[in-house]
Amino acid sequence: FGEFRAPTGVSSAPVAVTAEAGTPLALVREKVTRTADEMGVGRLRLLVGKPGLDGHSNGAEQIAVRARDAGFEVVYQGIRLTPEQITDAAIAEDVHCVGLSILSGSHAELVPDVLHRLREA
Repeated sequence: FGEFRAPTGVSSAPVAVTAEAGTPLALVREKVTRTADEMGVGRLRLLVGKPGLDGHSNGAEQIAVRARDAGFEVVYQGIRLTPEQITDAAIAEDVHCVGLSILSGSHAELVPDVLHRLREA
């Protein structure tokens, strides 16, 4: 079926929500900001990867949007990515952390593959 990837809801999601002081979201934002400050970076960058043939993107998109709401700069490139594509994106985007969303049960093979590639990079 080629390389077609349907558009996702991440880029069109509403702008980040506001967080009242003392709420769980506000506390997480403070921790994210504090960690970025300790690392000497403007914002923590998170890559949400969706490897394999699993096309169930809803969970990954919700994580990406909520991480953005929590103060992360989020990179999400859609579904059906190879471990190599995820690793290349992590390097190119200079992210601080990578989250993988896998519903298909193939995590036993895909996660170690991505970790190996990241360690070798």
